[in-house]
Amino acid sequence: MELWFKKELNKADEYLNSKGFRYSDLRELYYKKIDFKNKNIDFRIKIPIKYPLIYPEFYLDDKSLYLTFPHIEKYEAGIGSSICYLEDTKKVPYLDGLDVIASALDRVEKIIKDYSLDIFDKKDFMNEFDSYWSKKTIYFLDLYEDDDMPKIHKITKCPSIFKNIITNNIEQTKEKLNTLGLKHDTFQSIIYLPFNTQLESIPYKYGQIMKLIEKHDYTEFFQQNFSLKNISQYIYFSFLINDTKHFASCKIDKRLCKNNYVIPKFSLDYNVERAVVKRIDRERIFLRGGNKTTSYISRSSIKIAIIGCGSLGGSLALKLAKSGIRNFTFIDYDDLDINNIARHICPMKYLNKNKVEALQYTILEHFPDCNIDIHHCNATNCLDVLDNQNLIISALGSDGTIFETFLLQIYEHIPKIISWFEGSIGGHAIFIRRKIKNFSDIIGKLKIVDNSKEKELIKDDIGCNSAYAPYAFIDAENTVTAIARMVTNFIIKKEDFIDQAWTMLGDLEENHGLISEKYYEKDSYSILKRDFNGNKL
Repeated sequence: MELWFKKELNKADEYLNSKGFRYSDLRELYYKKIDFKNKNIDFRIKIPIKYPLIYPEFYLDDKSLYLTFPHIEKYEAGIGSSICYLEDTKKVPYLDGLDVIASALDRVEKIIKDYSLDIFDKKDFMNEFDSYWSKKTIYFLDLYEDDDMPKIHKITKCPSIFKNIITNNIEQTKEKLNTLGLKHDTFQSIIYLPFNTQLESIPYKYGQIMKLIEKHDYTEFFQQNFSLKNISQYIYFSFLINDTKHFASCKIDKRLCKNNYVIPKFSLDYNVERAVVKRIDRERIFLRGGNKTTSYISRSSIKIAIIGCGSLGGSLALKLAKSGIRNFTFIDYDDLDINNIARHICPMKYLNKNKVEALQYTILEHFPDCNIDIHHCNATNCLDVLDNQNLIISALGSDGTIFETFLLQIYEHIPKIISWFEGSIGGHAIFIRRKIKNFSDIIGKLKIVDNSKEKELIKDDIGCNSAYAPYAFIDAENTVTAIARMVTNFIIKKEDFIDQAWTMLGDLEENHGLISEKYYEKDSYSILKRDFNGNKL
């Protein structure tokens, strides 16, 4: 392998020499002089040791290029301003080092030529705003879209994870941080300035920030508040990138103020200390971490009750939370036992806690803005709670329980999903709005396991009523994911989502001796969507 790397490096060396580059042993890079905008500067190339599996790096020895042209990364002393010439996803590992250096050099020389003629897209420049602006990070909770006037918000230091947090709502933020077990300092005030426009350039100098303040008639507001005792030296502001509101922050050091002016009077060319503001409100999380469906669901106020918080209900709750749902009711009378850990999403630190509480903490650790109501009791004691739900999910894991039959016969006014497993062989979920009395008939039509083989699924453990159907977490995930998809389909389609049954098949080949003959020709790990008579939807 080392011989191959050396061979490919030699190819690059020969090619660069033919292009007029010389090698510097001191700096361990190739260089040559080029004319750029009437300046004679060094064009430099570093070839990494693992070349060509790792791409070459290109630099221009000119500090002024950073924050002037797109795709110019930070200036590195002694090397220059780096040129980001290719996205990581497009860096294909060539086996021929000559192909890599030749194609890369052509691309970079085209970039340099365009920049020398001021040919570049300003949209590219602003879309890279955070890359240029990044020095430290401030997180922003509880975003309100009506913040189109300058305001005083609050900021607190949080030593772990978030470091600094800006918020509109102190009490909500305290509650979320407490939920996550995070300590925080006292809250300080911070100025918020909405620049409701597309920025023409990246305002990294004090003079540019002040010009924006003046342009938006915020000078008086800034004067009145920046000198206050409890005001942060950081301000944060919003602006538009492609018509979408974006946030950033900068520090204006009060110690540099001259003659006690209310507005600092130091050099307009003073570089402000920059900080990226990352939104962690629900809208941003599910817009960035999902798609239009996820974003829509995250704004929904739907309330979902999950009866049964074991391996099925727990995994389903986390999937639904990650799909954007925020309002849950968890109902389960059981505690988390060591026998549950292999399949449950809750870790060992919650052993012997009741499952609803353990699940609540686990979900809130991911999404502290979820609203979760928990009931450590039998579902028959929570009928008044169920009356206030938009969807009831029975995730008890077994078929035809007395309570599920009750739900289907009595609770016709609330949509329901009843779900259960057949060991590792598969699982089912039915969605229903109306009253139904023949639940056992539906179960019979959907069953995967042959009636004569049912007992082979059941194992006995030590103790009274300790028989169980063994299955691994990975066997259940196909069913859990399908149920989550059923829920999201219901939310999107609303009244158009009709009564139906889904059967999620496991490894039918491995379990061929246990399954009913009607499933012989079905594919393992497929999903069958049918009406209650078994007809394909």
